[in-house]
Amino acid sequence: MFLVLAFGGVFVTFLYYNNFSPDNLLALLFGTITVMAFYRGCQAWQQDLNEYQSQMSDIRHTRDFKNLDRN
Repeated sequence: MFLVLAFGGVFVTFLYYNNFSPDNLLALLFGTITVMAFYRGCQAWQQDLNEYQSQMSDIRHTRDFKNLDRN
């Protein structure tokens, strides 16, 4: 994570000193934050989905064994 931040800082500094407008830097920063938030949201959603599927698998497994006990 630190490496990504360091690279981003170097990149923004390079753009600034090569007369990249501050408005465009702000737009780039906002876009980057938006993409990072979306990526983190996707990761959290995938983790929640995996946990849900694991719980459902456990429930089905337990239910199948209960049905075997009844027979």
